[in-house]
Amino acid sequence: MTKSDKLTNRNRIWKYFTNILFVIIVLVLIIPSWRVSFQGWFQSFFLDEAQLTVNDLGTFPEDQRNWEIFDMEGVMYDFNEFSGQPIVINFWATWCSSCRAELPQIKELKENVDPEIKFIAISEENIDIINDSGLTEDYDFLFCSQTTPTFFKVNAYPTLAILDKNWNMVYRSVGAAKLYNEKNINFLNDLLEN
Repeated sequence: MTKSDKLTNRNRIWKYFTNILFVIIVLVLIIPSWRVSFQGWFQSFFLDEAQLTVNDLGTFPEDQRNWEIFDMEGVMYDFNEFSGQPIVINFWATWCSSCRAELPQIKELKENVDPEIKFIAISEENIDIINDSGLTEDYDFLFCSQTTPTFFKVNAYPTLAILDKNWNMVYRSVGAAKLYNEKNINFLNDLLEN
């Protein structure tokens, strides 16, 4: 085999590889669910690290605590059922790539804190849309609701709110962030003591 034959073979392989890559990129761009998944995955590399800190952001009003949320099986929960335990609430949507970037961070936190701490990711989309997203396979804390209490001031996705066991909002942020770190694990576990 001559040098020019080797170059021709390399060029042919390179052309084949770039054509396949081009087709994959086009598919990712035109199939919405693939695009959002890819964008979420890509954004996860660029998230800023968040440091959870205690803030006094008010007490969740009693008249909003009977908020109805539904798990992915359609079982309704009255938010009052979570009384007496810290609650990490993530407001998100399936179409939101930043939300998808943050969900793995929330999952890591959930798996590494005391199981008494409740994690709830709320979407205003219906159960079918959330189930069709494929996210229910990886996340067991997904819920939906027709409404969101005004107390949380959800103007953008994702919005993260943390309530202590006395219904006080001690943290709120808007936008995706790296949440999984030792300080944030300690912060959440400490909420069980106070």
